[in-house]
Amino acid sequence: MDRVGRRAYMEYLAKQPEEAAEKALHWTPEGKRKRGRPTNTLRRTIERELKTMNKTEEKITEDRQKWRTYVAALHADGIQGIIKLSLFNMCRVLRDELRCKSFGFSHISPQLFVLSQCGPKILYPIWTTFWLVYHLVWFGLEPYFVLTAEQEPSDYFIYFTNWGYVLLGLSNLTDCIVTWYVYCRRKDIFENVKGEIGMPWYIQLVWFLFETSNGIALSVTVGFFSTLEISTHPASIEFHAINSVYVIMNLFVCAKVINLLHVIYPMIFGIVFVTFTIIYQLGFDKEQIYPILDWTEIYPTAVTVAVLIFVGIPILHLVLFGLYKLRIFITRNCCHNDQVENSVEIDNVYDSQRKRDENV
Repeated sequence: MDRVGRRAYMEYLAKQPEEAAEKALHWTPEGKRKRGRPTNTLRRTIERELKTMNKTEEKITEDRQKWRTYVAALHADGIQGIIKLSLFNMCRVLRDELRCKSFGFSHISPQLFVLSQCGPKILYPIWTTFWLVYHLVWFGLEPYFVLTAEQEPSDYFIYFTNWGYVLLGLSNLTDCIVTWYVYCRRKDIFENVKGEIGMPWYIQLVWFLFETSNGIALSVTVGFFSTLEISTHPASIEFHAINSVYVIMNLFVCAKVINLLHVIYPMIFGIVFVTFTIIYQLGFDKEQIYPILDWTEIYPTAVTVAVLIFVGIPILHLVLFGLYKLRIFITRNCCHNDQVENSVEIDNVYDSQRKRDENV
């Protein structure tokens, strides 16, 4: 709908039910439309956009001040209009993201977690299967790399890199199984346009592993290249660099949602690993696993750990959230895909879910 159409619709919402303008929009003339006349009308355009936004006229008129603010920002000219609209959208995103329910894994559109952002439904099952085979090949080569390395095979699971890669592989495995299950046995989830189907537990598990493994993979990459000696060994490149390449590529291909408050899950994962390093070094009288995690010097190590977990991981999660928003922006302007139409206006989906929860 163009600017004139939006303004006309705004004026229509301000009309009383008995006024002629209000009746005209919903009036259906008798007979058939003459040949050659356009089939698209203002009412059909409005209904199509409301469906895309997952809203109704009643929901739009619930908060008239918010509607006026949005329309005023939309029709402001020049740099001032861009700034107003950007601030309005930013406040809306933060309001929807920073809610207590956002810590959980409930979502109105479970189909987003088993689809690609663009393309046919079969694309994402093929994509996730390809990467599962790729990761299984690397896991199959792991015994060879461990046996030919200088370290003891029993030390494999003491390193954060290996923790993160196992988590990434588990996330990919779960994603592939659930995606194919939904594609073959739960096709009703793909038709979930109005949010009538709840969020199955197995899709919630996929979302949890997706959010956690993404942040940990980037943490491994940044930590390795910033604090440790860089190695050109194929296994080192795979576990410290290609892991993040996969995360970013998968983020742009899939239609999954990234939630700001889900940053707590990679943070908890980091806290669990730090607890393990303390027990490993002090409880079993072992050498420190990493130079920056020497618990014989507890105060500087504790400060370093606090900065890495409570500053570093949230920054990386914000980067992922920004890439997710970039994907939505690209999709809105370049890809018109009905099967993921809810993800294009994902903030409106969250708002609809919030209003639905309040009415229960």
